[in-house]
Amino acid sequence: MKFKKLIFIFLLLAGVLFNLNAGERTVPVDMIIMIDKSLSMQESGKFDSLKQWILDELIGQMIIYGDWISIYQFYENPEHLTSIEVKNKEDAAKIIKTINSILPNGRFTDV
Repeated sequence: MKFKKLIFIFLLLAGVLFNLNAGERTVPVDMIIMIDKSLSMQESGKFDSLKQWILDELIGQMIIYGDWISIYQFYENPEHLTSIEVKNKEDAAKIIKTINSILPNGRFTDV
């Protein structure tokens, strides 16, 4: 019984300490975003939900200044669209413009 209490206290303490270290990211990272633009992405809003997640979550909440982002679109072959280090709001706006320019009009994805 004492051993179970010790395990419980250890797990509780570990959970509390883990949450104390959680917070916003401060170290810039490099990201490569690959966006499938094949016609299959038109089905049931797949492309719209992908694009919305990228704009709202990734660009809107996760990126920080200093992040380096490279964006590719693909269906048959990958096509590099842009690479940019996010230094200000204008850089984030360029990423948003690039994402908004992608349309799911490729024939197929040859994976």
